[in-house]
Order: sequence, then C-alpha cells, then structure tokens
Amino acid sequence: MRRIGIGLKPLIVIYMIVIIGILAAGLVYTTVRLARHGLLMEETRLRREFLTDLSTRLIGLCPRLFEKKPCNPIAGWTKKLKEVYPALVRLSVFDPQGDLAITSDPELAARAMWDAFGARTAGGGPQDDWSVWERGSKRVLEVTVPIEEAGWKLSGLFALDASDKAAARITYRLLVYSALLAVVMVLLGCVLLNRLIVKPLEKLLQSADRISEGDLTFLLSADRGSELGRLGSSLSRMAQRIEEDQQRLKDQIDELKHLNREIHQAQQGLIRSEKLASVG
Repeated sequence: MRRIGIGLKPLIVIYMIVIIGILAAGLVYTTVRLARHGLLMEETRLRREFLTDLSTRLIGLCPRLFEKKPCNPIAGWTKKLKEVYPALVRLSVFDPQGDLAITSDPELAARAMWDAFGARTAGGGPQDDWSVWERGSKRVLEVTVPIEEAGWKLSGLFALDASDKAAARITYRLLVYSALLAVVMVLLGCVLLNRLIVKPLEKLLQSADRISEGDLTFLLSADRGSELGRLGSSLSRMAQRIEEDQQRLKDQIDELKHLNREIHQAQQGLIRSEKLASVG
C-alpha cells in the first residue's frame, strides 16, 4: 500500500536545517554586534588619546581661547592633521555652557549643531564622552575630552569608514564560517539521527509489517540500552508469545481433531454393533 505524507528522514533533515539555521543566525548576529562594538570601543580609545594629546597643544595654538576670541590657526592645524590622520573630520571647542567657541568647520559655526552632526545612532549616557552619528550614508564618531580650563572641552569628529570596513570583513567571514559550520552540523546530525533513530524505527516498522502479515519466525535484535531497543525487545517477545500461542492453539486443534475421529469411530462401531444385534 502506498504511504502518503513526508517520510521520517526528510522530516528530520528539515527540522535540523531549521533549528541549526536559527542558532547560526542568532550566533552570527550576536557575534557581529559584539565585534562592531569592540571595534568601536577600540576606535574611541585611540581617538580619546589622540584628542588628549591635542588638548595640551591647543593652548599654545590659541592662547586667548578661554576669552572666546577667534582662533584662525585651528583650521590650518586641522588640515595638517588630516594629512596624517585621514579619518579626522573636524575639531571643535565648547565652553563650560556647552556653546561652540571655535571650530575648524565653518559650516558648523554657521548652522545648528544638530543639523551639522546628523542623526545620533549610538553612544552612552549624558556623562559619556563619545557618540556615533549618521552623516548622509556614512557614520562618524564624536569624542570629547576636557581641556585644562575647567568645563572647556575639545571635540573631534572622525569618520568610521575604516572601522565599518573592518566590521564588514568580520561579518563576511563569520557568515562563511557559520554557513560551513551549519552544513557540517546538519550532516553530522543527520548521520547520528539516522543511525540512532531512523534505522531502529525502520526495523521496528518492518517487524510490525511482518507480524501483520503473519510472519512470526524472526527475532528482532536491538540495543537494549535505548528506548527503541527496549521497544524492539518487547516487540520480539510479543511475536514469540503470539507464535507460541498459535502453536499451542494448533496443538489443541490437532488434539480435538484426533478426539473427534475417535468419537466418530466409536459411534460407527456402536452403529455396526446395533445393526448386527438387530439382524441376529
């Protein structure tokens, strides 16, 4: 009879692919997030050290900075620094009230800070000295360090192109490694499940089919340590009992047939005896 439905092997393969796929996707997502955060924290640390060194030299470059006097050399200084540090976008100084004092970017001085920075996408709380912003299609990192004068801060804006490219390379490698690992895990899982579950179940099904066809002359050998093994042993014992019961029933039928023949012969003997007596 033709069976309708999905077989056990395809069902197990589908189940393994779905489960391992979900686990691999979760692992990749978590690892990528951690890797991107680690790269960002390392980038922030390096930029913080860079700005701290600049803050000690800023006083010599702009001696009247704390009087909120213009400091024209900062634009040229920033341009020279960009030749050594291409990721540097601009330098700015904020007074204790948070107002912009000087900046190397004329656009920042001419418009609101929020419009110039873009949309904030990451960063800590109000007390943290870093944040990440979206400027068009690129991300930038803003790091702020204190200057010698109380309340004054030096802010640097840095492009995160190199960090994003490194994160993209890590993401690609993780995707490749995760895909290979998932394939290996699926194959290994299918082999183990086929050996531990599918084959024993197929043997049990074959045994049940043989029992349903009346063939009881077999003994199912299975591992008694597993549930399927114990089920196979129980099935074998059941088949043996059925065979023994059939044999016992056959013997009883044969005995009844023998008794029936003896009774029939006795009846025939009595009939002949009566006939002879009636004739004599």
